[in-house]
Amino acid sequence: MAQEPLVKFTGITPSGLNASADGEIRVFYDRVHAFQETLYRKNLTTILHMVMLNLWGEIDAEIDFTFVSLWQMDELSRATLQKTRADIDAQNIRSGIITPTEARSRTAHDTSGQYAAVNLSNS
Repeated sequence: MAQEPLVKFTGITPSGLNASADGEIRVFYDRVHAFQETLYRKNLTTILHMVMLNLWGEIDAEIDFTFVSLWQMDELSRATLQKTRADIDAQNIRSGIITPTEARSRTAHDTSGQYAAVNLSNS
């Protein structure tokens, strides 16, 4: 396949000192996302609007779509990100930039974090 990384096409991973295909895969995913936006968005939007007109007789501007990202963080990257955010919150609380309640609210509203379901009414 044209412009597909070798690791995706054949499953062969690079070997050697600090060899990694992460950069190539990320660039490939970015290219796929760009193709989705340039090649598919206009046509899918047209179809979506046609369906709305057929069903409801009008176009609802609130209804939209987004393409799902192909790139996902691994567990180690997510844990590192959570630790970095916690360290920044702790430093900001010590410096008086934010209060613990504000940090707790930010953490609870982070949908990608492990504390997304924290009940803020108990604070």
